[in-house]
Amino acid sequence: MADVLTATVQNEFAHVLLRTEFSATGSTTALIERSIDGGVTWVTVRGGDAVQLIGPAPGAGNRIGYLYDTEAPFNVALRYRSTNNLGTVTTAGPVTIVVASGVSWMKDPARPWANLKISQCVANAQDVVCVPQPAEPALFLVYNGLGTQTRAADATLFPILNRTRPADVYAKRKDVVTSWQIASVTLTAINSVVTFYAWGGPIFLQLDPEYGWPDRYYQPGDVDEQRISGNLTHPSRTWPVPLAVVDAPVGDAQGTAENNWCVIAATYPTWADLFASGFTWGDVVAGAAVASDGYGFGPYGDGPYGDGG
Repeated sequence: MADVLTATVQNEFAHVLLRTEFSATGSTTALIERSIDGGVTWVTVRGGDAVQLIGPAPGAGNRIGYLYDTEAPFNVALRYRSTNNLGTVTTAGPVTIVVASGVSWMKDPARPWANLKISQCVANAQDVVCVPQPAEPALFLVYNGLGTQTRAADATLFPILNRTRPADVYAKRKDVVTSWQIASVTLTAINSVVTFYAWGGPIFLQLDPEYGWPDRYYQPGDVDEQRISGNLTHPSRTWPVPLAVVDAPVGDAQGTAENNWCVIAATYPTWADLFASGFTWGDVVAGAAVASDGYGFGPYGDGPYGDGG
């Protein structure tokens, strides 16, 4: 038996899978945090403030917990630590999510199964009909779709009788209000984009740093779906959306689409079938018992919590 924290990078999904183990009797929860400055400062990973530990794991006696970190920065050394309710601390890292140049991600902090990778960019929306179609989700970031970034003043001028200058009442300037635009080229991609925006809450954009847009949380406005081609059978669309920078939303991420009790019940008709599979409860929590071949376009697929699949 051992106390250990492991951090497994899954670059294809741009996230880190965290597995924490504690051997002491009475270990019930764990706090999981991330550091990007070598351990000087730490922030709690979403959902990591009270990770439930289950177990004991067969043959080990440890209590274990799993957590995905879907909001970690790219191409940066990441360190993690896990502290159980008894005060025992374990660490992992450094590890790095490696994302190629030109690749961007649009993420939903509350519904990470809806996250979408943007693997290519085009100068203008019309160019998508002229370039090779990428793998699903077939999305492009439109260069000229990154809108003006406005930082509005929070000030009021009051004219004063018999004075040449007004009174100036001001406060801290507002954060960025802007817009962005992506293009989709298949019917499947249309569905993916609609599903991504369906929840209506803040989104998290991680764009290629060459574009000069830092990782930020935005509240999207109205989502427009516009046809690119005059041919109504052509599936290409553009998606211009106004954005306002907001604080990171609170709350845990929604459960994974392909890893929930509904899917467990559909996969294993009886408890005896599940026990006979040879999977441990740790495997069930990690998703291996129902999604050993992966999770669709993203790590969480498009199942019961997604578009009705």
